[in-house]
Amino acid sequence: MVTLPCWAIDGFILQTTDYSFRQKWGCSSSPSVSYIPVSDTVFHEQTLYISVVVSDYQINAKKKADVVFSLEVFSPDNSLYMQLTDLPVLKEKLQSSSPYLSRHVVNLAFPKESSCGKYRIKVVVKDNMANVSKKLESEVFLTTLPSYDVTSFDEQSMIEWMDRYHLDPHPEQALACFLYASQSGMIDFVESSLPFLSMMMEIYRHNTFLYPQLLDYDAYKNNDTQQYLLILIHRLGLGDADFRSSLDTAGQEVMASFDSIPDIDIYGDVYSPIVFDMLWGTFMASGSYQPVLRLIQLLDYAKYKNVLEKIKDWENVSEKDAALAVKYLCYQSLVWSLSSNCEQHPLVRQYCEWALQHEKLSKLQRSELQKILQR
Repeated sequence: MVTLPCWAIDGFILQTTDYSFRQKWGCSSSPSVSYIPVSDTVFHEQTLYISVVVSDYQINAKKKADVVFSLEVFSPDNSLYMQLTDLPVLKEKLQSSSPYLSRHVVNLAFPKESSCGKYRIKVVVKDNMANVSKKLESEVFLTTLPSYDVTSFDEQSMIEWMDRYHLDPHPEQALACFLYASQSGMIDFVESSLPFLSMMMEIYRHNTFLYPQLLDYDAYKNNDTQQYLLILIHRLGLGDADFRSSLDTAGQEVMASFDSIPDIDIYGDVYSPIVFDMLWGTFMASGSYQPVLRLIQLLDYAKYKNVLEKIKDWENVSEKDAALAVKYLCYQSLVWSLSSNCEQHPLVRQYCEWALQHEKLSKLQRSELQKILQR
């Protein structure tokens, strides 16, 4: 008697406002949704990413799978809001029918005129190889963006909010957090302000629905918060002529003073450990892979140890040797930084382990990263 395999496509809808969710899924030796926040509420013009994770699909004799999905979204009044059909999930060679995140992602952003309420999402996943399908359902609530002062922060809640943001994002609270940080004096020093601004830049760049709230904030004449807010607006490219003309003379002068200050390229060369903190700020705002990979690549600075050791007289050292020696000092800070964050944040360790297995790292980068992961 021969027992034939029975294929019954299975899966679930993955809906999230997390724009880095594919990296959290893909840059892992064992893909998991544990790092991806599921979103059941969105605001007008906020992007909701809708995809599917499938399993138990058929693989033919040539190791190929063929899975598609169709999507329907229904408005609060039960009318059809949108419909898409035959979106590709996977059409490629695979070794097993392990859980697979769809190649196709639907980006859904409700315009301002959309009615608030519950939107029902219906998905049909079809396995074309086995000619079977699976119906899936979920829902999302559309609501208006709350005022920035609905949320209040103190030092502890702000630190917790920042620490958890990459796993539990609440961009609607960003302005309240920004205001507390600037008014409390927590970011009065370069060492704290630049990483914090990097985090806020990342949040706002990927949540442009927040721009009107940021520009309409009514305290731009408050000296305690004005400079920090204007730096953010300037770096986001929002400080156009109309906005500048709405400011008082002091505000216009502050904006003009930023015009000649270049942005710090956190993915470029590094001459100060503060850039590491800015990369971490970017990571904490998104949970994205790129800032962690950049930090791993900078482990190459270990090669400048001999330059530092040969310097006996810093007053007469050449400019080139001084720069290289500083890079080695940065490397020492980086090792501590990566080690610490691998311990504190499982996602960082996951990215480091994935990079070790899959990235084209130099021999030195690979060796240094192995040491960190073995600690």
